[in-house]
Amino acid sequence: MDETLPTPDVVLPANVPRQYQVSLAGPMIATWRAQLEGAGVKILKAAPGGVIGIMTPAVIPQVQGLSF
Repeated sequence: MDETLPTPDVVLPANVPRQYQVSLAGPMIATWRAQLEGAGVKILKAAPGGVIGIMTPAVIPQVQGLSF
């Protein structure tokens, strides 16, 4: 029996912040936190291997370019 939930038909505008998991190369350090926050990420909490943060999709390329 397939119990797949329906996908909502809601499309958020690109400027609406969303929650993402950001992977880190190790435990959070002050320099990395400052770089993430400087890029526009609001850090919510630690997660296995990284952090959960809120950012707009436009910030993703900048975060992906960080060295950690």
